[in-house]
Amino acid sequence: FVDANAKVFDVLIDLARGRPLGYLEVLDPSLLHLVLNDAAYFGMRLPRTSGLTFKLAFTSPLNAANTNLYACLSDQRRCYSTGVRAQWNTIFGDVEIPSSGQSYWEVEVTRLGAASNYFAVGVAGAGFSHHNALLGDSGEGWCLFYSDNVYLRCGGGNQASCPLAAFPIAEGSRVGVLVDADIGSLKFFLDGDFKLAHPSFGTGRALVPAFSVFADTLLTLRVGLCPPAT
Repeated sequence: FVDANAKVFDVLIDLARGRPLGYLEVLDPSLLHLVLNDAAYFGMRLPRTSGLTFKLAFTSPLNAANTNLYACLSDQRRCYSTGVRAQWNTIFGDVEIPSSGQSYWEVEVTRLGAASNYFAVGVAGAGFSHHNALLGDSGEGWCLFYSDNVYLRCGGGNQASCPLAAFPIAEGSRVGVLVDADIGSLKFFLDGDFKLAHPSFGTGRALVPAFSVFADTLLTLRVGLCPPAT
């Protein structure tokens, strides 16, 4: 590291000492460019810093047979709600999740609804067609479901649960989703900290990001993020 820029050196040392890779997201772009170049030169393996990027869509790119008629999308398809009419429904990311490596995204809970604060985040497979239902009510939908507790859900059943005290969602909370296609894992994070892993997930599926809201809760999508440390 003798020839490294002093600021670059400090960043690389912090990463070598175990600082979460999400730290790279807050760096000035010019400094980040130098950090990535020097990391490659010194043989440090860092993940891609431009993570999965997508917008919200009424129809899954894996299954265009049905279209969601209940969702309200805004802010250039970054924000999702249903409105005061309570109706389970599911929307999707407009790109397929890569079949290798890690893909990570978050939703910010911009507003917890007055009519209902229920929502779900996760992934859907090619066979998912229940646009007017909760994501986890299909065998092709895997999600974290927020209601009276936090549940991991698939196929219409809750497969694991977590008390709200251990997963305290409030307005402004960021719920992260990490898919590792190589090992077949689906993990959920709260404000960058790992919380839960889905128990019935595996490799070899075509998947898209998926989201459900029951009423006037508002979720805002955050993409292009580095996977946090687990």
